[in-house]
Amino acid sequence: MLSRDDIRRALVALADELADMSTRCEIVVVGGAAVVLLYGAREATKDVDALILSRIDPALVRKAVQRVAD
Repeated sequence: MLSRDDIRRALVALADELADMSTRCEIVVVGGAAVVLLYGAREATKDVDALILSRIDPALVRKAVQRVAD
């Protein structure tokens, strides 16, 4: 399960990874992760659902996510 701190650390790491790739994108967190982050209505969630709003090659985002996950 992913706590609020786990999710925040992962999102910061993802932002850093994208910056290292000279890439920026707008990510909107939805679902259980949004409830954990924004409202504290739950302690944790099993995954992070997100929408990428920027025009960016999805392969770049997948690559950055994979690096953070490793």
